[in-house]
Parts: sequence; structure tokens; C-alpha cells
Amino acid sequence: MAADYSDIDLVYLWLDFNDVWLKTATTEMIRSAQRAMPGINIIQISDQGARKHPLANSAMVFDKIVEQGEVAAFRGYAIAQHMLATERPAIICDVDLIWNNANACGVLSAMRGHVGLSPRSENAAMPYDTAVILAKPGHDRFWKSYQECCDALVGEPRAYGGDQTAIASHHVLQNGGWHDAEELVRAPNERPTSQYSCPALHFSAHRDWLVPYARLLDGGAPFEALMPGAGLDEIVYEKQV
Repeated sequence: MAADYSDIDLVYLWLDFNDVWLKTATTEMIRSAQRAMPGINIIQISDQGARKHPLANSAMVFDKIVEQGEVAAFRGYAIAQHMLATERPAIICDVDLIWNNANACGVLSAMRGHVGLSPRSENAAMPYDTAVILAKPGHDRFWKSYQECCDALVGEPRAYGGDQTAIASHHVLQNGGWHDAEELVRAPNERPTSQYSCPALHFSAHRDWLVPYARLLDGGAPFEALMPGAGLDEIVYEKQV
């Protein structure tokens, strides 16, 4: 009998700044999640400027337009708001990654803490990789504290990275419920030629590797790329030259 992950939410943030590659990456990420974790419930978090992706099951839309200078603050605030409102476990992820398998679901189910992230040693200011966050409901103190940290961000951290430093701050961590997860996501240093065993691969630093890796996993034509239309309301297949 095939595994079913319908009791878990996969949550991602989508803000439409007309970046065609990120639109493509979002589609690829969702498709890979559906393949790796059949039945998982996919939720898009967005502002008023973004349409719901046709492959997402539902959308949580905030009544505002997010500017580029506040993306990190909004991401943290919105993620926290979702966890404060839900009674379901969630995997919260970036859009520019590809899911290899369902191992993150197993870690989420087994972890004792309410929040799980993978530690990383190469960046002291951002000691946890927030590309994948595992979260169980019911730890409101943690999420309220995190939300306050993100809402108070100013300057460059409000636009980029502030949500990552906030989740590692003492003000947030002192509320407990923490779980240091094994490697949930990896950023490859060379172009992948075979499937990785970690739950997900993150392609923020190597955009041109994402689509070929997705095709490697799903068996699609090697030069076929998903090119979503404006607003992600239709999917068009286009051959890359």
C-alpha cells in the first residue's frame, strides 16, 4: 500500500516580483513534493499581489502588498501566523528546492520538539538552515516570539536574511521546543548527476541546475522546462535551446 501524507501540510511563501525562474522553481518544487510525498496538502502563503498556484491545494492570503524591502520580515511573520492558526504539522520550505524523498515527514513525526531545523556551521549569523523548517502545532509562545522578532526587523535584514537570524536569536530559542534535525536540505557544490539521499536539494546558488535535476528525478525529457505563465494560472511547456 502506497504511503499517504495527507495529514501533513507543505507550506511555502510566494510573492510575485515577476521573476520567471522563481515561478518555474515553484512549479518544480510542488511537483517534486507531490511525487516524493503523495497526498501531502500544499498551502501557498502570499500577499494580495500573487495568484494561487494551480497545483497548490489552498492559499493563505494576507491583506497587503509586500514590497521587496520587507520580504524577510513578512516571511517570518506569515509563517508564524500560519502555525498559530493551524492544528496540523507542517513542513515549511523555500520554493527554489527539489524534494528527493519523504524522509522529512518521518523526522517531523518522530521529533520531540515543536520546531526542527538543520544546524549549519559555515555561517555564525545564520546557524540554522531555514530552507526547510519542520513544525508541530501548539507551541504558540515560540511562534509569537519569532513573529515579534521578524516584525521588529529594520534595514537590510528586513529585506533579506532577518527571518533566519531571528529564528536563531536567544529571544526566540529561550521559549524551547527545539529540535536539531539531521540534514534536511543540502546545497550541492557541483551539478547533480544522480539522486541525493537527503530530503531536499536547495538551488538558490545554482539556478541552472534545478530544472535538469527535476527532470533527472521524474524521468522527463532532459531539456524540457516548466515555464509558468504570468500569475501562474497556466503551465506552458517550452523547449530550451
